[in-house]
Amino acid sequence: MQYKVNDRRYYCEDGRSGRRGYDGRDGRDGQLGQLSIVEGLEVLPPEQPSIETRLSRMENATFDLSKDIWTVRRGATSLLAAGSIVSDDYREFVERLEKSVVVVWNADRSIAEFGDVPVTLSLQEDGFVKADFSEDLWIDGTAEQTPDSTTYTVNHAIRASEATQLNIANIVAENGRVQLALVDLAQQSHLISTQFQIQYRSTRSSVHFNENRRTRTRYDGEIPPELVTQDFNRFTIDLSGLPIEERYLRSGIGVELKITAVRQFVSHQAEQTLRWNGQIE
Repeated sequence: MQYKVNDRRYYCEDGRSGRRGYDGRDGRDGQLGQLSIVEGLEVLPPEQPSIETRLSRMENATFDLSKDIWTVRRGATSLLAAGSIVSDDYREFVERLEKSVVVVWNADRSIAEFGDVPVTLSLQEDGFVKADFSEDLWIDGTAEQTPDSTTYTVNHAIRASEATQLNIANIVAENGRVQLALVDLAQQSHLISTQFQIQYRSTRSSVHFNENRRTRTRYDGEIPPELVTQDFNRFTIDLSGLPIEERYLRSGIGVELKITAVRQFVSHQAEQTLRWNGQIE
């Protein structure tokens, strides 16, 4: 086919034919329906077995949870007319659980500091209420359960990130003892238990020390609790009490330290690794 426009000729050609599509696959059979039996004529009201909220909304608030309890039995086909197509397993209503939930905030820090933390309250089939806090929040508290209510009392609360904010202050040789000092920048060590491990490497002498000088491991293991002194948020570790030769603990010796702090708060645990290179002062 051709066209002529302003003394110019234009040609059009048919494109190639398309291919036939694939046949669709057969669908799968659906699942059989399940019979549910409730004694009486009243329709069950909607249940609310769980609630998602923010911690800031829980102060001075009451949350109502409800959950329908069912038991599963067999023999549905014998209860219905012949020819009924239904699963032989059926549910029978047992009872409706209802619980009110209250959170009592007894922690020293204001709940507003953790207001953005999500919380999920769930009513379990055994009647207990489970509170799931975000992994970012560590809680120390108790739960008092009665047939109609649950009261959660929060005694202490910290953010998970606050468990790993230790910092090396210095390492000093004084009065024949070498001591390593660490500080907790989050200032939460009065609530967190701490255990230390250390890898202590040093040069052979203090002559011409630099960071490229070769070091060797003098000790690698746990630090006994009796060598650690805690003053609120400051930890002092007596390195002289470790099985390290005295000549590798002298002032001026170049050392490489790798300290691992294992920190625990109730059932939560975190590890922090700190490194330090330099000379003993």
